[in-house]
Amino acid sequence: MTRGKGGERFGKLPEMCHYRHTFLVKVLALFDTLPFRHMPTVLIVDDEVDAREMLRVRLVKDGWPVLEAGDGISAFDTAKKDRPDMIILDLMMPGMKGEEVFRRLKGSNTTEGILVIMLTAKGSPHDREIGLKLGADDYVTKPYEVGELAIRMERLLRQKMPVEGSRQQLTAGAFRLYRNALSFYLNEEEVDLTGSEFKLLMI
Repeated sequence: MTRGKGGERFGKLPEMCHYRHTFLVKVLALFDTLPFRHMPTVLIVDDEVDAREMLRVRLVKDGWPVLEAGDGISAFDTAKKDRPDMIILDLMMPGMKGEEVFRRLKGSNTTEGILVIMLTAKGSPHDREIGLKLGADDYVTKPYEVGELAIRMERLLRQKMPVEGSRQQLTAGAFRLYRNALSFYLNEEEVDLTGSEFKLLMI
């Protein structure tokens, strides 16, 4: 890689806010002729309105498109219709339980590939084992920190990217964007972007 004075490498993302924005706009222009881009969509399934709202506010702030469902039946219908990239699924719901929703998701060709993080107030190792044995991609015990859950969501997308999200890779010259994994690379080096900066690239 080309080096400047003092051995500094060219090609790194500019640090100053104004220059970063200008730089990303130029990167976006390079992607203009590529297939449609999108931020990963998440479906929040929880019968507790306040819990859904708390998580929705954080995810929307980070640039995630968010869908919501307050019961198992509407959750399964929404998943089939909109095919989100990830589902945050509460297990303890009235009517159709989360376990049944999960089984239906994995039993349908339309929804079997959707990533699922289970939420439950049951925190024993045995309950966690049951959730993971069902095939959940992750398992989070209530109450949880919204910020921590958001990080686990992004980490899960990164882990699944090589197998399930390779079709979401966009490449233009030295730039590579993994839209499902929220990863951006310049000259084979990963660049840390904020949620707003990722949102700009996903327009």
